[in-house]
Amino acid sequence: MDAVTVFAIQYSFSFVVYTLTVVWFVIPWLRQKHIRDAVTPLLFLHAMRSLGLTYLVPGIADPNIPQAFSQPTAYGDLVSAGLALVCILAVRYLPKTATNDPAILLVWVFNCVGFIDLLIALTLGLQVGILNYQLGSMWYVPAYIELYRK
Repeated sequence: MDAVTVFAIQYSFSFVVYTLTVVWFVIPWLRQKHIRDAVTPLLFLHAMRSLGLTYLVPGIADPNIPQAFSQPTAYGDLVSAGLALVCILAVRYLPKTATNDPAILLVWVFNCVGFIDLLIALTLGLQVGILNYQLGSMWYVPAYIELYRK
């Protein structure tokens, strides 16, 4: 079995499990919460995006991966993780006014930046043919790109 097929099978199972988890547990729980309380656990997940820095660690991923991919991907993830952490603190400590909620505005900024980071990483991965490199445990991220490209 080739790597893309293995990933497609793994991704399909994960997709079904996560979809069921979200539909049966997460959405009903979120509906009962105030927006600030609802976004906080989601922000904690994104605060771990600093793991993208692993692309820069020698011995984990192929040192021949073009820096045109690894650096923007790693630092884009780091910026997104930092913004998620700022949002967590804002949601927890910034007061909301009667007319607006600055913490939720920051969450929107984070969400837009994180989405742009994802688009950039996907585009760069396609451009450099990232699946042609030894990625170690990082292979899940670009394998997703290849799965949907075919």
